[in-house]
Amino acid sequence: MSTNSKPTIFRLHRLKNELEEAKQEYQQNLLQTQSKFTNEMSSLKEQISESQFHRDSLQKEASLLRDKVDHVRLENLTESEETIVELERIHEREKHILLDDNKRLMAELDKV
Repeated sequence: MSTNSKPTIFRLHRLKNELEEAKQEYQQNLLQTQSKFTNEMSSLKEQISESQFHRDSLQKEASLLRDKVDHVRLENLTESEETIVELERIHEREKHILLDDNKRLMAELDKV
């Protein structure tokens, strides 16, 4: 072996060791990154699931409230119609009473 080849061999071993260390460091970083990615994806999936559940709950609640509002509107409309019918009936009765009173008074006036 020549003296020139010993430093070259030493340098090759050193570079090989550095390359192996860099490879291991890269693999560790890759595993950490993959683990972090997996955890974040799991967390995001859970958040999406919770959001969808919350959205579905709110949609169900909104639907129930719309149904309740429609029911109350229908009740109010029915009550209003009933009130109008009752007022018309009262009006007609009072109108007949007034007409009868008017006829009676006219008859009394004719007698005088």
